[in-house]
Amino acid sequence: MDRLKRILFDLISIPSESSNLVALEEIINYVEEIFKDKPIYIERVKVNGKPSIFLSFEKDYNPEILFAGHLDVVPADSEDQFKPIEKEGKLYARGAFDMKGSCASMITLFLELIENNIKKDVSFLFTTDEEVGSKDGVEFWVREKNLIPKFAIIPDGGFDFNIINEGKGVLHVKFKAKGRSAHGSTPWEGENAAEKLIDLYREYRAWVDSLKNEGDDPTWRVTLSLGVIKAGKSVNIVPSEGEMELDFRFPPPWKLKDFEENVVRFLLNKKGIEMEIKSTGETFYTPRDNPYLVKFAEAVRKVKNKVEFGRIHGATDGRFFAERGVPVVMIYGVGGGIHGSDEWVDLNSLYELKEIFLNFLLGL
Repeated sequence: MDRLKRILFDLISIPSESSNLVALEEIINYVEEIFKDKPIYIERVKVNGKPSIFLSFEKDYNPEILFAGHLDVVPADSEDQFKPIEKEGKLYARGAFDMKGSCASMITLFLELIENNIKKDVSFLFTTDEEVGSKDGVEFWVREKNLIPKFAIIPDGGFDFNIINEGKGVLHVKFKAKGRSAHGSTPWEGENAAEKLIDLYREYRAWVDSLKNEGDDPTWRVTLSLGVIKAGKSVNIVPSEGEMELDFRFPPPWKLKDFEENVVRFLLNKKGIEMEIKSTGETFYTPRDNPYLVKFAEAVRKVKNKVEFGRIHGATDGRFFAERGVPVVMIYGVGGGIHGSDEWVDLNSLYELKEIFLNFLLGL
């Protein structure tokens, strides 16, 4: 078994579900063990029980290039999913595609750089909380440690080597409504908190639907999802309080600050409704003429003989770098079944991914 595949098998065999703090520690220990005797800088941190590790040739929180990956996975359906099965060039296991396969490519890449004395201004970050929001991983490193590269590569999005250079922002908001209870037979004597929330949702729905869709992709627009709504204790009681949680997604050129201001303005002159922001994420957009992206596209073309660009709708770790103005790209090899019982990755695509990364660094 060659090195990249062996590393991937080892990573998968560690059941590093986001809630398994022991296994998260074990998988970061594994990465550190690989590099502990190498002439590089290694830094580990642990925030709220979630460990992460930073690797670089020198201690430098402002590297030219940063590769970032996560080693935590969503819960498995059974323990057997942590026993990788290789079949017809594919590897089936929890985390094979999301994203231990990419991490194995990055680890192997750094080993080759070290062994061949190719000292580029490059760093690697491996975290263990991406599946639960990244607060103790990438967010901590960017906001608290000021890890601000000139260009960030996150091999955790897109399919079949599409270069993801554009991603939506996110705003998760909770609304709490207060009313006045009354008997269900005399609703005019009360003030229905649930109706306040429903009316507010309808206003947001109408606003989102009215926003112009730019371009040919009908999905590349602002979206709204009503995720949670609850109110009332009994069918014959007018509810005096209620809660609603909304999920807004918005593409560039929207910026988080401007989008948030638009959401807040709907609450002006509304009594009895409070708003709480639960989580946020900035949009990211790296123009195709960005010098780093141009070189990255050349590296992809050298390996795959083609270059295709794409977009991503979900929130990613790229949002934290985008907040600091860092250009971001995402890329995946070939795989499927993410978060499902049949998750898989094409092994050959992981070698190709490593070659793309190497060609990119050599071209700087």
